[in-house]
Amino acid sequence: MKKKFGIIGNPIKHSLSPVLHKYWFDKYGLDASYSIIEAKDEDLKDIVKKIRSHELIGINVTVPFKQKIINQTDKIVNDAELTGSVNTILLDNDKIVGENTDVFGLQAAYLKEIDSSINKSALIIGAGGVSPSVILSLQKSGIKEISIINFDHNDVIRHPLVTKIVEAIISNTSLTLSSAVGGSDVSTKTVATRNRGKLQDPSKNISIFKLPNDAVKTLKTTSNSGITDTNFKVRRQFVQQLSSGSGQISAGTNETFASLAEGDYVVSIKAIGSASLGANGDILSLTGTNAQGGTVFTLGGSPTGKTLTFDFGTGYADAELMIVATVNRSVAGSKTKTLNSNE
Repeated sequence: MKKKFGIIGNPIKHSLSPVLHKYWFDKYGLDASYSIIEAKDEDLKDIVKKIRSHELIGINVTVPFKQKIINQTDKIVNDAELTGSVNTILLDNDKIVGENTDVFGLQAAYLKEIDSSINKSALIIGAGGVSPSVILSLQKSGIKEISIINFDHNDVIRHPLVTKIVEAIISNTSLTLSSAVGGSDVSTKTVATRNRGKLQDPSKNISIFKLPNDAVKTLKTTSNSGITDTNFKVRRQFVQQLSSGSGQISAGTNETFASLAEGDYVVSIKAIGSASLGANGDILSLTGTNAQGGTVFTLGGSPTGKTLTFDFGTGYADAELMIVATVNRSVAGSKTKTLNSNE
């Protein structure tokens, strides 16, 4: 008598399971068939009855029934119990048993070569019915840090120890799991990580990569006696009202103005006022001397460069200027960071 097997799911017509099973049935000379069963929630009870009556020898289960079918079993065992996910239903000693072979299959096919001392984290893209099995497979392979991003829904959250599905986010500190996790330590002392697969600002869809270790350089050097000393240049914008054609601006804390060089300064007339020379928008030169013979650009203060004085001559009287200046910024101070290991 031909033995009948099948796979239930919805949608399921795309499944290649019948083709794969027919190959193995033929290879080993088994008198068996394997069919697709497109089911609804209300069909699960009747399908399981067919297994009890031996009309079906067993079935495979795929989305969306991997969790829903559990209520129709007498017991779930092994990895099915750990994941809360069933992909195989069979009759064993007159009991309907739910099993999970996804975990073993993934380990045998893909994860057996993983060196957990090197590969310490994993990212799962998608959170379908097989995702709890993938998580458990990774955990059994020694992967400590597992994250899930689901692009089909706004949010998917997994509990990192017991891999139960979070059904609802009540608040920033409260959530509802699909089933009890068991044990107060697990439910109260574990962190559930929320991963979002949605760009907050789609216009900023640039790639972000982790900074390689060899790009990090110590700021404590021999030249500064082992004291952290960070020096960098920034651009500052100033608006200055001239008085008799001259004016002065000051650098901020830990800052000095750069020496005069082409490209380090841009000075333009914002409002001409009563000045007899220039026009709104004109770019002024900081080099050389003014019409009265005075130096246009002078660095002063303590340390040198703390102030910048410019004198364009009386022809520019009370003109209002827009100044973009290059500033040297020096920040001294050590900061210590502590490595937090997940192991």
